[in-house]
Amino acid sequence: MRPHLGLRARMAHRPLGHAQASAQRGAIGLMAIFTLLMAIAFMAISVDTGRLWLERRSVQRAADMAALAASRFTGCGASEADALAAAKTMAAEHGVDPGTVTIKFGVLTRDVNKAAVFTPAAIGSANLVRVALSRKVAKSMLLAGDSDLAGSIDVAGVGVAQGGPPVATYSVGSVFGISNEAAKQISNLYKGILGNGAPALDTAALNELVSATVTLGALQQAAGASTLNDFLQMQMTVREFLDFIAIANPDVLSLNSFMQLYNQAKTSSLKLTVGQILNIQSPPASGVSEAKISVFDLLNASLNVGALNQGGVINANLGLSFIGTTSISILSPPIIAIGPAGKNSSGNWCSSARSAQMSLKATITPGMIGNFNPGIADLALRVDLLSTVGHLNSLSVQPGDISGSITSQSTVLRLVLTRSADVNKDITNEANFRPGTLLLGAVGLKIYLPIGDAAEKNTSFAVANKSEFPSVNQLGAGSVGSSLGGLLGQGTNITVTVLFGLIKLPITFLDDLMRLVTIPLGNALDGLLAAFGVQTGSVRLQVLDVQTSPPVLRQ
Repeated sequence: MRPHLGLRARMAHRPLGHAQASAQRGAIGLMAIFTLLMAIAFMAISVDTGRLWLERRSVQRAADMAALAASRFTGCGASEADALAAAKTMAAEHGVDPGTVTIKFGVLTRDVNKAAVFTPAAIGSANLVRVALSRKVAKSMLLAGDSDLAGSIDVAGVGVAQGGPPVATYSVGSVFGISNEAAKQISNLYKGILGNGAPALDTAALNELVSATVTLGALQQAAGASTLNDFLQMQMTVREFLDFIAIANPDVLSLNSFMQLYNQAKTSSLKLTVGQILNIQSPPASGVSEAKISVFDLLNASLNVGALNQGGVINANLGLSFIGTTSISILSPPIIAIGPAGKNSSGNWCSSARSAQMSLKATITPGMIGNFNPGIADLALRVDLLSTVGHLNSLSVQPGDISGSITSQSTVLRLVLTRSADVNKDITNEANFRPGTLLLGAVGLKIYLPIGDAAEKNTSFAVANKSEFPSVNQLGAGSVGSSLGGLLGQGTNITVTVLFGLIKLPITFLDDLMRLVTIPLGNALDGLLAAFGVQTGSVRLQVLDVQTSPPVLRQ
């Protein structure tokens, strides 16, 4: 019986081993299928992940490009509609629905850790734009049949860029192409401000200063100012300001004219604030730092400001035998403008240049013999000029064509020929002035010439490229006239008496006498006023530079 039982046992054991093997083979097959499915799933996830990463990168690029395009339309004179349109156009070019585009304007500030922070601001005071947009994409391309993976998601992008419109550097009343007479008067001006040790500069020396330029960014860096606003608020002596010019453009150290003025300024206590000289849009557009400024304009303005801050009175010698003492009171210095075109939402101009505002007083002593005054006359001249202002009206920068226009206006001018005792009285009231006298009082003469604001004048400029700057245009000044001597007859109130005031004569009989005094004096004063950036009949508008620096992405 035992063998029989062993046989059954062996027979019973065989089927069991086959079953286990079959089970193992089934398990392996299932695991293989599961592994394959997992591999397919991971591959799909990898593919979708890569696809979504590429989508996000594409959308982010679209946001960056849209921000760069929109950043051109920030700052004064900018239009939110133009900025949004530029952003939408760029988004569409990158395959993003323009309807998803939104924009915000702001400025770049720093937090306590000095990290850059986007701070919202109105478009007129902004130089940053933030563009947000999105694109709908499928959640999964390979597993879209899964209920959880079906449908789409929004892939968003945000771009921030700093930019602004093209900007121009321009000044009104700039001296350009200096004549021998103008050089003489400018040298007299410098002597009046810096003392008799100031150099007598000829036309060649002064034109070297006119041609030399520095960039605003280099000046700011030379002064060690971290921001442009800090630079504009800096107070310094004229000598320190000249130091910064030399650091910004070391080539000026090779100019004898600059070094002579610099050495004379060493002994001067004249002080200035940079913002008294430069009118710059705030916050600045991207091209402002590269804007070029004439060294001559900077010198002239800084000396005017320094004199103004010390009381504004300069004693000047016109070099004419019949003129005695002469003083100039600077009411406001010339201002160089760097900024964009147009007006802001309040209707104010985005940038403004101005010639000097001043009052000139001179005693007239005909018949002088050397230093001897026979006392045959008591005459004094008073001229108040309140300035010419220029505004950048339009500016277009295209390949091969840089063009624009500036609106200018000459403001109130008043001229009085009177007696010396009345020269400091309120010039707006004609009754304050009595006739000056000639021939020991036998002849009396008073001229009162009030001229109001001249009409606005629009002047265009155009060059093919930046190498053609500076662009200089002569601006008419409306009713102001071509010179002080030529102002007679334009609303002038003239009083002439003879025989100690007993007889009044028609002006026609004394035209020649008046012109003997007024025409030479007017011609001399024209040169002196031009040295201050003031021209009575017309002004020179100088567009020195135009900048279109590309906008910059900010994180």
